Amino acid sequence: MSGWGVPRGIDDLVARVRANEAALTSLCLLPTRTVSDVDAASLGDAIAVNDVLLELRMSGHKLGARGLAGLAVSAGRNGVFVSISLRSACWLVRRVYSIEPR
Repeated sequence: MSGWGVPRGIDDLVARVRANEAALTSLCLLPTRTVSDVDAASLGDAIAVNDVLLELRMSGHKLGARGLAGLAVSAGRNGVFVSISLRSACWLVRRVYSIEPR
């Protein structure tokens, strides 16, 4: 257990992204939220149909190729997404991607 309580999943956040919630333009997922590859792919599917979210930051999650691919492909299809920053607990390397509009 962390100092912030028991980590929980991201189903509520995926639902908000999928619902295109107008106030949700930036999303930061810290290790207080558990994110599996399946969760990341679900978030990616929601991002692909969202036209409000501009930025995603994730840090400290153990994502594999499936989860990362789901996020990357969806961010490319999104059309309004500006920035994605992923810091994986597996890599210990920070990756920041900016997606420039065409």
